Amino acid sequence: MALAAQNSTGIVFEKAAIMRRAFQHARFALMICHTAAQRNEQRSRALRKAWAEAKSEAYTLRQRAEQEARTRAALAARAVESARLAASFGNDAAAIQQAIASEHYRDRMNFAAVDRLHTALNQIGA
Repeated sequence: MALAAQNSTGIVFEKAAIMRRAFQHARFALMICHTAAQRNEQRSRALRKAWAEAKSEAYTLRQRAEQEARTRAALAARAVESARLAASFGNDAAAIQQAIASEHYRDRMNFAAVDRLHTALNQIGA
């Protein structure tokens, strides 16, 4: 049962779900309450607990959306970088493969450079 959801405008709290969660928290405590004041206290405590869960869920949704945006930006930057690297080799697959081979034969191979070259090779579809 989702207590919060994310739409195009932001985070939306599902108030009916929050009330159901509060009822789940309070259902046994309400059975043993003798006075109306005790029942009100239990309802209040359960609502606070349910809203705390909803806020925690909203925070998690917000964090997930921010992480997704950062990942999307990083992937876009990497695509631009690989396109730029492929263009520096004239979009020639043979030249990029030669650069990969020469990188493999170096005394100290640069794995990040090989990865970038493979990405550039994939960028041009070879």
